[in-house]
Amino acid sequence: RQSPSPPAFRPRHLPRLRPPRDPPLLLPRTGSVLRTPPPPLRRAGGRVGAVICLFLVSYSLLDVMTVGILKLKHGIGSKPYPACTTGWPEEVYVAQRIQTNQVEQLPGFLVASLSFSLVVHGRAGAMLSLIWTAMRRLYASTYLRAVGRPINTAGIATYTIPAYFALNSMLVGTAVQCARAWLARG
Repeated sequence: RQSPSPPAFRPRHLPRLRPPRDPPLLLPRTGSVLRTPPPPLRRAGGRVGAVICLFLVSYSLLDVMTVGILKLKHGIGSKPYPACTTGWPEEVYVAQRIQTNQVEQLPGFLVASLSFSLVVHGRAGAMLSLIWTAMRRLYASTYLRAVGRPINTAGIATYTIPAYFALNSMLVGTAVQCARAWLARG
């Protein structure tokens, strides 16, 4: 049987040190302390935050990595940049276009999903965000499979248009709710 280890030596004249605490966040008008977000805000932020993070992971793994893999496959990474932009294989060009298009769509999605979830309804915001994310993933996979065909026969509008409807629904819903709050103040 082992004997208990002796307590750490601390001279009696020194105060016990505690880790510093973050200063509390004060709400502007009331001066009250906000330690954690209220439950509805926590739930809404958690749901939509999970969907946003899942989309960003899928973007990183499926779009960004695909472009890199295809550039290596076709030997584009070893060429100087101006020379590699002309004469890319179509597969690499399409993967690059998918990645660029996802980046173009992302700011609107982040603003719409977070603002709708916080201002209008958390669960509805998470569902609309999930629809948008699914449509964008289907868009990317459909576009990549369309290599060798004209773009108008690829069928990407099947996924692009519903994604725009989901995104614009969140933006309009947020705008209406904000306008209602503004008008109610008088």
